[in-house]
Amino acid sequence: MIGIIKSRKRGGKLSVSEQFLIVILYHLEGFKNFKYYYKYAVEIKYKSLFKEVPWYDRFIQIMPKLLVPLSILL
Repeated sequence: MIGIIKSRKRGGKLSVSEQFLIVILYHLEGFKNFKYYYKYAVEIKYKSLFKEVPWYDRFIQIMPKLLVPLSILL
């Protein structure tokens, strides 16, 4: 069947406010490396704050979408 394209319209695991929280806490915690912060703090320490945490690589793909809202917030 030509012309039928299936695309996934699945929502993300984190809301925008949860993504903001992760980025803001990173700057407040004082970690020098975001990957270590994400692996330790988000996936272990703050796991109870989030329903479902995406993999580190997926969160890195999401981060550029936060640039404009974060700059407006600041």
